This record gives sequence, C-alpha cells and structure tokens, in this order.
Amino acid sequence: MFNPYNAYAFPPPNGQFPVIDERLGYVTNQLRYYFSLENLLKDMYLRKNMDSEGYVLLGVINDFHRMKSLSGGALVVLQEAVKYVPELEMVWDREEDGILVGAKIRLREQWENWVIPS
Repeated sequence: MFNPYNAYAFPPPNGQFPVIDERLGYVTNQLRYYFSLENLLKDMYLRKNMDSEGYVLLGVINDFHRMKSLSGGALVVLQEAVKYVPELEMVWDREEDGILVGAKIRLREQWENWVIPS
C-alpha cells in the first residue's frame, strides 16, 4: 500500500535528491499521492480545481494544509519536486526570478478521466 508519509518510498532515478531542501522527498511523495488513483477517486476538491485540460494551478496544491506543512510554503520546493514525479507534467506562463508564474500540473496520461465536465 502507498504511504505518502514515507519520504523515500519512491527515490528519484539517480537515487539522490538535489540539495535544495530535506523536505523535497516528502513533497515529491505527497504529489504522487494527490495524483494517485486512490486519491483522485475521492478528492473532489482537487478535481474541481482542474481546468478543461486537467491542469491544476501549483498555487492551489501549495495551499493544501498537508503540502504547506511539508514544503514550508515554499513554492520553489514544490516546483522542484514536480521534476521527480514522471507521471506529472508542468507548464507555466513565464519565469520571474526563478519562480514559474502561472505554473500548473497534470497527469501526463489519462488526465481526461479526472476532469469534471462543466
């Protein structure tokens, strides 16, 4: 069974997290949990925040209570963690001072299964 609280249940491909923050492993696993089948089946709030293409603003995810406690509210940690979740993809409007403005994420595959029709 998937345990979102185990920081190293799914290490990155090279086995090492970059030295951005010790919280990166926890944030990575929490992202995996949010977009897991187990969670998406019951998390209507996350699904309601998906746009018509399955994207969720990174700011919405960063505002989740659990994510705030894991990332310390640092959006840059969340942005870095997305790189270690191959089942997710991220797009953004522009970059300002290393922060991706308008960043949003979705599942790479089968995202259309989770979009709530408007």
